[in-house]
Amino acid sequence: MKKLKIFLIGLGLILIVYFAFFHYFPNKEEKIVINDFKEQGIEDSKVQIKENQIIIDYSQSTDFENKNELYSNWAYIFTRAGKVTSTATTVVINCKFDDGEKVKVSASKSDVDDFLNWKIKTDEFLQRIKIEPLTEGPAI
Repeated sequence: MKKLKIFLIGLGLILIVYFAFFHYFPNKEEKIVINDFKEQGIEDSKVQIKENQIIIDYSQSTDFENKNELYSNWAYIFTRAGKVTSTATTVVINCKFDDGEKVKVSASKSDVDDFLNWKIKTDEFLQRIKIEPLTEGPAI
């Protein structure tokens, strides 16, 4: 009986540590973005607001007709994420393609705001964002 009690206490502590440090519980702002993405067909997204960044992880099909469709998704994500929080200065998108490739796309919130308010053109915005492949392979 004593061994069972010690085992249950140990198991409880492990679960507490797991949920406290490794499980993802979105806050109110994060839930707003996740629900908005679902309404737009962007499934399985994860949104985290950490210090000065809003980080969006999502899955993207490689079945798109041209890069503009992909860029449109990124623009939508930047737009929505940039509007939801006033604390973040950087928007980061971690995009995982269904073929296993991953890419990190980031932009300053001020560049996103300038783009949304027509202060900079699309070409200039695309030059300002940072695109970093996270997997080895041919350029996307």
